[in-house]
Formats: sequence, C-alpha cells, structure tokens
Amino acid sequence: MTEETSNPKPKKRRSKKVPAKKRIFDLEQLFEISKSLCSMLEYDKLLEAILYTTMCQVHTLGAGIFVLKDIASEQFELGKFHTGLSVSPDIDYTIKADHGIVKFLTKNPNAYTLDDLKKRYPKLEDMKCIMSLSPSLIISVQDKKGLRGILVLGERLDIGDGIEYSKYEKDYMASIASLSAVAISNASLVDMSSTDMMTQLKLKHYF
Repeated sequence: MTEETSNPKPKKRRSKKVPAKKRIFDLEQLFEISKSLCSMLEYDKLLEAILYTTMCQVHTLGAGIFVLKDIASEQFELGKFHTGLSVSPDIDYTIKADHGIVKFLTKNPNAYTLDDLKKRYPKLEDMKCIMSLSPSLIISVQDKKGLRGILVLGERLDIGDGIEYSKYEKDYMASIASLSAVAISNASLVDMSSTDMMTQLKLKHYF
C-alpha cells in the first residue's frame, strides 16, 4: 500500500453558488436562533445552547467556548463549557484578556479555520489551550462592546460535500457568533444584577 492510498487527503468542500432558497432558509434560521438565545437569561444554560446550536449548524463532533468568568474578569476560561473535545488535565485552558490573540480577534472578528488563523496570527502555534483542541473552526464572539468569547468547533463530519468550510459557511457562523455575543452580554448583566457580590448567592428578587 502506497503512502498516498494509506493517507488520503481530506476531501474539499465544493465551492458553488448558494441557492436563494438556502439563503432565505438560513436567514430564517438566524432569526429563530436569535429569539432562542436572547430568551435565555441563565448564563450556564445559554452557553450550553450556543455550543449545541453551532455544532448542529455545521455538523461537528464537539465545541467549546472560552468566556470571561464575569464582567470584571481578566481572562477567558474554557472551564466546563465544552463538549466532545479532548481536554487535557495538564493544560491550562485560560487566555488573558490582554493576550495577543484576544487583541487580534477583537480587531478582526470573523470565523477562521485553524490554518487560516495560523497564517494571520503565527503565534497561535504556541497556544496549547487552543491547539490541543484540534479545532476545525475558531470564531470570535463579539458585540459592539468587545470580545465576549472565543468559540472553537471540533472535528467536522463529512455529510457528502467534504469537510472544508466555504466562505458562506464561515460568514454564517460569524453571524451566529454575533447573536451569541449579544445574548451573553444580556445574560451577564442579569447574572450580575441578581447576585450578591460578597456571597455570590442570588438576591431575593431573582426568585
């Protein structure tokens, strides 16, 4: 068996014009996703919904999101907000808020494949907390006030058209990330206004 046959190259997703019907359907999907996410005010449930929504939209086996623990936090943490990704106990899955990758994604909000992002931000190679997750797509979750999170999607399933993301799919996922950022901002404000800063317990009016 030759090396070519034993290590086949991943099939590329065919580049083709997106039919009008699909564009309309996707716009309707974005509207429904927006309503669903913005109606969730429980922070943990919202982040879980974002993970499963993005996984379903582009058929990936896993997803995770680095988010600020609270508004005053100085670092983004993966924490428990991941599913289907191989997380190592030996790696620190935190990113400081003043890190270069945060500054880059804030200035260049978009959805990037791993190779695309490494070309634009070569220092990504040194970031074990992202590289170890073997992401197929990395997306900035950002609103007008700044970066709310970094979304990473795991291995993508081949459902017939290949596994590479088209520009249309990247733009579509960036749109979902923008909607997610607004929902995260809303949930963060509700959480902050309903939690006692000293005890971290919920205030009476929350119930």
